[in-house]
Amino acid sequence: MFKVNIKADLSNANLSYANLSNAYLEGIKWNKYTNWEGVQGLETAKNVPEALREQLWL
Repeated sequence: MFKVNIKADLSNANLSYANLSNAYLEGIKWNKYTNWEGVQGLETAKNVPEALREQLWL
């Protein structure tokens, strides 16, 4: 098994009510304009950056 390293840029993205269950979030970029309102599944997402956990109070 191998790991694919994809670095998604979510800056300015509207992720409202997106389902991120089991998503692999290592290496993502976001900014203060990224809309996380109502995002679901972050509790089962993989490798959520610590800074994002702190920002979203996870």
